[in-house]
Amino acid sequence: MTETPTLFACALDVLTTGDAFTKAEKTTKYVAQWKSGEIEVVCNEDDDVNNVPDHPARPENVKVVPAHKAKQGSRKAFVHSLAHAESYAIDLMWDMVCRFVSHNLPRHEGLWDAAYETRGGILERLAMVHLVHEARGLDVFPNAVQRFEKASDDVSLKIIHKNYNEETTHVGAGVRWFRYVCERDGDDPIAKFHEIVPQYYKGTLKPPFNTEARNKAGMLEEWYIPLSTEAAKKKYTTAATVEETTAAISTMKLEA
Repeated sequence: MTETPTLFACALDVLTTGDAFTKAEKTTKYVAQWKSGEIEVVCNEDDDVNNVPDHPARPENVKVVPAHKAKQGSRKAFVHSLAHAESYAIDLMWDMVCRFVSHNLPRHEGLWDAAYETRGGILERLAMVHLVHEARGLDVFPNAVQRFEKASDDVSLKIIHKNYNEETTHVGAGVRWFRYVCERDGDDPIAKFHEIVPQYYKGTLKPPFNTEARNKAGMLEEWYIPLSTEAAKKKYTTAATVEETTAAISTMKLEA
């Protein structure tokens, strides 16, 4: 009788699988086994975080280029980039299972670079991957829709609408888990987010922001507005109370 693998072993299997379709099939299988209770153990003494690859496996015929050299602009490039990012999203989930099991928590490489840089801490990973990069995906959605509507590309529109709904839930999950870990450790979630982001993100967060989607995900303006401009940073830094912080937001809206 074959021994049921741990969730850690399943994660490692997916991370070391290069083919995107096989990676997705394995993910579907392992998630179903976890939900059904067939897989019960997260990790055991044989599971070693040192075996987790620094970068997930990719098909041999895929060429990885720096983000600034990736071709942008065309609808084809946009959909390709979307598919590439979602492939990495699978790896991001499994990488978190491998690296942060000790907490017992239930194509360019920009996204994975953020994951690699934050491999040492779950708060850093949640902040940068889910609350910065995935939240940015919500921000670019309205302009993307306009481009595809103008081209009457209904097939691609259906894809990005589905992706948009999923990204909203991803950001929402990121907010919930970030709050959970902060509250467990006695930290203020928003203050902790403001502490982490400047350590890993060069410059400031750039508007326009998709306020409606961010609000739906539970990421209100006080999370990201203070990090969006130097002036906003200073105003929030001097705001000692909730009332003063709210006033600072209102002032910035009037100045915009």
